[in-house]
Amino acid sequence: MHILLDDNVPVSFHIFRIRSYFTDIDTSLEDTLSSTWDDFGHDGQSNGLCGAAVAGMLSFTTAKHTGSVPVRVELHDAEPTVDSAWDEVVEVSFIPRGADVQVQWDDSDGMPLAVESRPYRVRYCALNFVHDDEVEDAGDRYLIQFWPASPKPDHIVRQTSDAAAYWHQVARRRPSE
Repeated sequence: MHILLDDNVPVSFHIFRIRSYFTDIDTSLEDTLSSTWDDFGHDGQSNGLCGAAVAGMLSFTTAKHTGSVPVRVELHDAEPTVDSAWDEVVEVSFIPRGADVQVQWDDSDGMPLAVESRPYRVRYCALNFVHDDEVEDAGDRYLIQFWPASPKPDHIVRQTSDAAAYWHQVARRRPSE
């Protein structure tokens, strides 16, 4: 296992992203970036925590509306076991569009991730996923695990909170493209 990132990540409107690029300037995603959560990322999925419907991008839903959250990103050689310590766990498939892969919120430079341009399964885990804009710090934290795998549909591994159930319902109402 390799730790690719272990840091606080900026979020806004409950979202941060992992984006990949063919080149330094990839204009095909620029219009997508200006969209809201409801406009991209989760179309046709059963889970609402990790959107993988836009090629080369993952969109992560957080409990916190605005600020930063602790995120750890790991790269594994094979599928890791699901740790029972995490309250919410979902999985999606992801194929980077190039070698420039970053964790970010907006167009600004992000935090680089050293992943190859190959198919991955991605597990997104959340702890203390409390969706309450009145709570300043619910202690939420997040884990993202990558491992090489063939693409397959998204999957909800574990759901324990009403907040996660809400986001899953929102995703299921989005049409498939």
